[in-house]
Amino acid sequence: MHDEERPAAIVWLEPAAAPDSGQEEVVDGLPDSGYEREVKDFFESVGFEIGDGTPIFSIVGVQATFESVFQVRLKLIREGTRILSATTELGELELPVHVLPDSVARGIRVITFEEAPDFGPTGF
Repeated sequence: MHDEERPAAIVWLEPAAAPDSGQEEVVDGLPDSGYEREVKDFFESVGFEIGDGTPIFSIVGVQATFESVFQVRLKLIREGTRILSATTELGELELPVHVLPDSVARGIRVITFEEAPDFGPTGF
C-alpha cells in the first residue's frame, strides 16, 4: 500500500464506447475524459487523495473515509504499524460500487484493495 497510516484502493474505469455504437465498440480503451474528471472530483470532494493514471488510478484515505463512503467496515492488514492492504469486514477486496452516486458509479469497472503480499513461511 502507499502509506503507513492510510489504506489505498485501485479504481478501474470502463472504456468509453464509440458514439452511436450501441455501447459495444470501444474508441481507444480509455474512459471519457469528462466522466473520469467527474469521478476523480467526487473522490477528492469526499476526502480521498487521488493517484495519477487512466483508466486505473488509486484513492488513498483514512479508514473512516472508506467506511463512510462505501458503507462497509474495513479490516486493515498490517505488518507492525504499516498497512499492507485492507478488506471489508467480510474479507472481500472489492468495495461496493453500487453505494456511490449513479453519476459516479455508472462507468466504474471495479474498486479494489490490492491483495497483501504473502512472503511464505518464516522462521527457518
